[in-house]
Amino acid sequence: MTNNKWLVAYDFSAEANEIVEVAARELQELNGEMLILHVYHVPPPPSAFTALASEMTYASSQELGDALYGNSQKHLEVIADDIQSRFHLVSTKAIVREGDAVDEILEVAKECGVGRIVVGTHGRRGMERLFLGSVAEKVVRLASVSVLVLKTGNT
Repeated sequence: MTNNKWLVAYDFSAEANEIVEVAARELQELNGEMLILHVYHVPPPPSAFTALASEMTYASSQELGDALYGNSQKHLEVIADDIQSRFHLVSTKAIVREGDAVDEILEVAKECGVGRIVVGTHGRRGMERLFLGSVAEKVVRLASVSVLVLKTGNT
């Protein structure tokens, strides 16, 4: 039996909307379930040796994290509801996590028992890829389930 529960990584870009659409069309034929995951990262407070340290407290960093979580969850639920209203045979769930994108994608995939992970790639090359790394490439290498990589954008 095929596992028709897919995890779709979502970063609120136009390309991510494209990826969700492709996954929804395929899952519609499978009567599947789509978990839409957004991972955010809260930067650490500046060190005590910087001028900004006196302006930013742990509380403001925590408030920033709370705001990022709340806004992300609210917007992701709108996207999940939209997909479900247009693709009636696809059930959706919005998930928001804080942390490293690769780690969280792999952890949610394991926790939720998905059969496939869907990620996008911008096709970066050269120095840009060297410094930025590739979430998609790392997910492909480390995932224990199949990964569908969709190239997006013109790069």
